[in-house]
Amino acid sequence: MGLIHEVIHQAQHGDDARMDDMRQRIEEIRREEEEKRLAVVAAKRVQQRVTQSQEIRERLSKKSVIDAKLVNLAQMADNEAKRQADRELDNLWHELMLKEVEAKKQRDVEEAKRRCLTEQSNLTILANQVAGKLALEEQKKQIHVEDREHMQRLLEKLRQEDLENVERERRKREELKKDLQEQILMAKRKLAEQARHEAEMDRLRGTIAAEELAKERSDIKESSAALRKELLAYIEYLEDLRKEEARRNAEVDKLIEKSLQDATSKRNQAVQRFKAARRKILDDVLRGREQQLRMKNENEKKEMEARRLEKEMLEKQMESEAKLTAYAKKEKKERMLCYRKDLEEQWKQAEDAKRREAEEEKKTYLEELKRQEEYEKLTEELLEASEIVVPHPFKILLRECAARYAAEKEGQCYCPPPLDEEK
Repeated sequence: MGLIHEVIHQAQHGDDARMDDMRQRIEEIRREEEEKRLAVVAAKRVQQRVTQSQEIRERLSKKSVIDAKLVNLAQMADNEAKRQADRELDNLWHELMLKEVEAKKQRDVEEAKRRCLTEQSNLTILANQVAGKLALEEQKKQIHVEDREHMQRLLEKLRQEDLENVERERRKREELKKDLQEQILMAKRKLAEQARHEAEMDRLRGTIAAEELAKERSDIKESSAALRKELLAYIEYLEDLRKEEARRNAEVDKLIEKSLQDATSKRNQAVQRFKAARRKILDDVLRGREQQLRMKNENEKKEMEARRLEKEMLEKQMESEAKLTAYAKKEKKERMLCYRKDLEEQWKQAEDAKRREAEEEKKTYLEELKRQEEYEKLTEELLEASEIVVPHPFKILLRECAARYAAEKEGQCYCPPPLDEEK
């Protein structure tokens, strides 16, 4: 609704507003025309005063010459300033290029240093890994050598113990054999003594007289029966002794075999225990070494990850610094280009303004020369008029101005004549 009322209001009062605008425009046009007319009148009056005054014309002429010289000097100074500014700008661009080349060299040197440091770090890590691997291999070899030496010492100890056991069993068997031989020797001695006794008995029986034969026959029978019984008992004892010796020999052989078996079993058990202990020690050492290597690898991985993160952060920082440097260089270059463009635009505008001023001054100077020539021509015509007619005081002034101008033009000093002589 507000828009409709506004449209209606504008439709109702639009003609009045247009009429007011037209009246204001007409008044402005009239005022501008009046100002232009007054300016033209004032300019004409000034021009009339200038054309009527020789001194003003001379001053304007001198001023025009001085202004022309000043314009030439200003143009020369401007050209020199422009050349100086061009030289300074070229020097500035040259210094900027040198600084950019130096900065690029510095960045290349820093990049080369960083690459060298990174390569040295990688080589150090690789050397440490290779040294760790070689140390591990050397440690494994040392462990194997120590295990082999310990095994050899243990085997040598077991062999020595076996030899000592065999020697001990051999000594026992020798002692047992010696005891058996002594017992057998004693038995043989006893049998020999018995045989000798029997021979002695036979000899005694042969030497016994017949008288005792009957008497002793019964005794001999009794003694023979007892002797036979004793001999049978002794033979049985010898048989038992032989069996006992065989049994003892068998027991000794069994004991020797059992001792050998026990020694072999003990040696095997000791070897197995040693192997188990060595395997356990080796497993413990390997597990400890593997744990150390795993921890070392984890630490190296953590260090490498930290170095990688640090390298990435450094690369990102370098990239951001490079971007900032490039952006700063670009912005600086753009500012320099804008500054140069502004300077060139200012120089161009100054040149255009100076050219327009020079053209206007030249045009003004030519117009002034033309007016001066016309004024001189008019003055000469007035001076060449009839001298019978009483000269007008203004003509006298014109003649003096012309004479003064001619004298100054020839480099002479002009002195005006007295008024009485002129009359």
